[in-house]
Amino acid sequence: MGNVPPSGFTLPTQVGRVTVSTRSEPIGAFAVQREVGLVFGSSRAYNSQERGTGPQVHINEALQMMVAEAEKLGANAILSVHVEFKDYGQQWAICQVYGTATLVGPR
Repeated sequence: MGNVPPSGFTLPTQVGRVTVSTRSEPIGAFAVQREVGLVFGSSRAYNSQERGTGPQVHINEALQMMVAEAEKLGANAILSVHVEFKDYGQQWAICQVYGTATLVGPR
């Protein structure tokens, strides 16, 4: 399946209105860590059970954190979100979400 989101996966990226929906339940819980200008979340699910390290938050909370970081830059901030979904079969999948906030135009 490669880096292709599952069907029905939508990710509008307007700052302040980021939402994620899937075919059914949220894809999983996300470990979030802050870096300069970047919020990173990753989740590994095996047999429908979460496995990971560090604090876990749901995908919508991870995206809300991305929005909050972008909003700190002001009205000219644009939030770009990249999603990678890898389905390895046998109910084993990894979903990673990368968010980067940048400024466009005058500050």
